[in-house]
Amino acid sequence: MREVAAMQGLVDEFSRYARMTGPQLAVTAAGRLVTDVVALYRDVKPGVEVVAAVASDVGDAWMDVEQIRRVLINLLDNAIEATEAPGRIEVRADRQRDTLVLAVADSGRGIAPEDRDKLFLPFFSRKGRGTGMGL
Repeated sequence: MREVAAMQGLVDEFSRYARMTGPQLAVTAAGRLVTDVVALYRDVKPGVEVVAAVASDVGDAWMDVEQIRRVLINLLDNAIEATEAPGRIEVRADRQRDTLVLAVADSGRGIAPEDRDKLFLPFFSRKGRGTGMGL
């Protein structure tokens, strides 16, 4: 049964990748997006604190809310996997001039130096499972 669920996950991921269209931009409350996504992870792993740090001036931003949500979820999934208790994961939303800056930082083991230049290559993964399509 586990194999069927894993295969279904792969099929879903490839289907989502194949259907990707151009960005669907809309004005979005950036801070609300961050706090909503972080709320999904608050109690996921005992001993790992997941927090949102949203600057008071973040406001609204033009973005494809579903794509940005997916990026944050992928980054948080990776951070949860990499962070041992006691640990901390922080998702920050800030402004630098006219630019919205989103960042995910964790107290986990980090990314191996030899893998850093491969992070955004399609299908790259060190996990031995999944498709490597997350980032």
